Amino acid sequence: MQELEFCHNAAMDRVTLMESIRHKYEAVQGVLHERGRRIWAASEARQLGWGGVSLVGEAIGMSHTTIRRGLREIESEEVETLSQE
Repeated sequence: MQELEFCHNAAMDRVTLMESIRHKYEAVQGVLHERGRRIWAASEARQLGWGGVSLVGEAIGMSHTTIRRGLREIESEEVETLSQE
């Protein structure tokens, strides 16, 4: 019974998290251009860690490929910023 309860809670947390991501995205998508939306989604996915790309992609309807491209852009910009300091 305890195992079933854990699975139920994990599923509920996933649903709640996806709703939260979706609401945040809806609030910013209208003012961001394509690259901005990609970077935003990648940032959310990065914060979530393992499984974040899939979760964010499912929540907002963005492809995993697009989010991964955003992750590469973030990492590239961080390297550029560090090298300029």
